[in-house]
Amino acid sequence: MFNTTRTPVTVFASTDPGAPVLASAEGALKTVLKACLVTGYGTKTALGWEALSESDFEITFRSRHEKATKCCLVVDNKTKKKQARVSAFLTHADALANNGNTNRFGSYAYAYIRNSGENNRWWLIGNDRTFVFLSGAYNSIGVRFIYFGSFASAAAADNYNCVFMCSADPSSSDGMTNSTTSPFYGSAGDYYSCFAKSHDGVAVAARAGTAAVGKQIDSSMRGIYPNVISGGFSVSEIYLVERSASGGGIRGILGGIFWGYDKMGAIPDGSEFYNIDGTSDMWIKFEMDDSSGDQNNFSCLINGTAWEI
Repeated sequence: MFNTTRTPVTVFASTDPGAPVLASAEGALKTVLKACLVTGYGTKTALGWEALSESDFEITFRSRHEKATKCCLVVDNKTKKKQARVSAFLTHADALANNGNTNRFGSYAYAYIRNSGENNRWWLIGNDRTFVFLSGAYNSIGVRFIYFGSFASAAAADNYNCVFMCSADPSSSDGMTNSTTSPFYGSAGDYYSCFAKSHDGVAVAARAGTAAVGKQIDSSMRGIYPNVISGGFSVSEIYLVERSASGGGIRGILGGIFWGYDKMGAIPDGSEFYNIDGTSDMWIKFEMDDSSGDQNNFSCLINGTAWEI
C-alpha cells in the first residue's frame, strides 16, 4: 500500500509569456531550470527549490521541503552548447566534491537541442518535492526528460525515497542523437534510472526499473488511440521496481506520469486534455522518447493539476 498525498503541481512551458529560451548555448538548460525551480519568470512563481551553489554554467538544486531526502541535482552546463551533464548526489557535500564518489547515484549526458541555431520547446511540471523536465526538437516526435525527487514508497521506513531518471545521449556528442535510450525502455528496465539508496538504506545508486500495465502486455495487442473499449484514453500508474540479489519488488509509485496502453504518437506533444477521468484535472500528452525507435512505444499522460506523492 502507498500512503500518498495529493500535491498540486505547476506547469511551466516555453510558450509562457516571459519564459526563458532553451537555446543552443552554454548555460541555457541551467537558466531554464533555475527560472522554474528557484526564481520564477513573468507571472509564474517558482516551485520553491534552493540553489545551493552556482557558477556561470553550473548549479546545484535541492528541495526545501521538510519531508524531502535532501538529495541534490547538479547541472553542469559548460563547454557544450546543446548538452549538459546532469548528476544526482546524496548530500550537498557530495555534490561539491563531484568526483564520482560512492555517494553519487547517477550522472548522465542530457541533450536538449538537436540542431544548431534551434530553440527547443520545453516543459517543467512539478512541485516543491519532485519535478519532471521535458524538451523536444521542433522537427521530431517525442521528448527527452529528467525526473528528480521524492516518490511514495512501499517500504515501511524509507529515508532515501528519491529517484533520478534521465534520457541519456553519448557524452562524446553535443546534441540529440538517435542512440539515446528512454529511462522507460524495457519491460521493467532499469535504464538510466536510480534510487538514491536501496529501500534498506544500504546500497547507494540502487537500480530503478519501471512497470505499468501497458508495458507488460504484449505490444502486438496495443491499438491506436482512442481505446476500442473505453472510446478514449486507457492509461495506468507507473510503478518503481527495485532489483536486488534476493529478487527485489515494487519500491514505490512514480508521481504524476501515467503509461498509455494505446499508441498516441499522432497526438502532438504538449496537447492538453480535460474531463477524461471524472475530475477537473488537466492532463498533458507526451511521447517520452526521442530517438530512431517507434515513438508509439512511449505514450504517456502527465497530470498537470496534482500528483500523488
